Amino acid sequence: MIKKDIGISLGSDNTYIYFQKENRIIKFKTVVSIDTSISEIVEIGEKAILMSEKCPSNIIIKRPIKKGKVEDIELTQELLRKVLKEERIKSNITNPNVLLSIDNNLNEVEKRAIIETINELRFKNLYTMDSLKLIALGIGMDISKPEANMIIDIGYETTKIGVLSMNNIINYKCIYIGSNNFDHDIINYLRKKYKLLISNKQAEEIKENENNENNVIKGKNIITGKPKSITITREDILISIDKTINNIIEELKLMIENLSADVFNDISKKGIVITGGGSLLIGLREKLEEELGICILETLTPEENIINGIKYVLDNNISLANKI
Repeated sequence: MIKKDIGISLGSDNTYIYFQKENRIIKFKTVVSIDTSISEIVEIGEKAILMSEKCPSNIIIKRPIKKGKVEDIELTQELLRKVLKEERIKSNITNPNVLLSIDNNLNEVEKRAIIETINELRFKNLYTMDSLKLIALGIGMDISKPEANMIIDIGYETTKIGVLSMNNIINYKCIYIGSNNFDHDIINYLRKKYKLLISNKQAEEIKENENNENNVIKGKNIITGKPKSITITREDILISIDKTINNIIEELKLMIENLSADVFNDISKKGIVITGGGSLLIGLREKLEEELGICILETLTPEENIINGIKYVLDNNISLANKI
């Protein structure tokens, strides 16, 4: 029997879809550009991102998912329809089951909005599973035993912190700080200190560039309006994001302080796993270890752990998920 199910992770920045039949994962930006004069989508994904700073007045850029929540159901549905059509899935697969990741911090109304988004696409059965559980399975973490495991997932707009044991989330906190805040910190720092204007894309490249001891950045001089180049160091980057990182660390400390002695002992022995695109920030692991006094463990594919978890559940044990 050929398995033909589909797994979907809707993110504020990126959406992942796993096609079981072809053992294939695709990734695209959860972004659309809309022509307001005709109320139609012009581009989706990376192409829409490229338009964001260069589009005419009649084109607007929208992110239908905000902070892990569906802000625009119709736009999200249209985005998924277009992607699925381009991938020619409907012609190859009929009536698949769908596994959808859902964040623990969403209330029932917000969860319903995500479920409604997928249900309108008319698949056979819909299953949901918490995103942190999926991340744990995606990195090969055994959360079935009575031992505590801690994960920090730094996404585009949120940071989720969870302690998992016996297939349950026993402690959870969501902070509305993510990797986009790091981008803004870097942009504002360079503007203030060096009078240099750079793009969001440049800021994203800077924060993940490990070879930045002598990183030459080109932008616009905000005083003269002329091109300008500067050399920034690792210290510049760490200074620019220091306040935001400290906000995350303070929330982490509060959560750790409230853990029971047994849970704390498990975590201090095992370490804390950091994942998500924001975990790629240079110097983050070292900063967290210094402040928390606990070993911080990085993963090989931080941005893909959640879709790898979805793949694991669909391929091995769909009963782990909740059928809607």
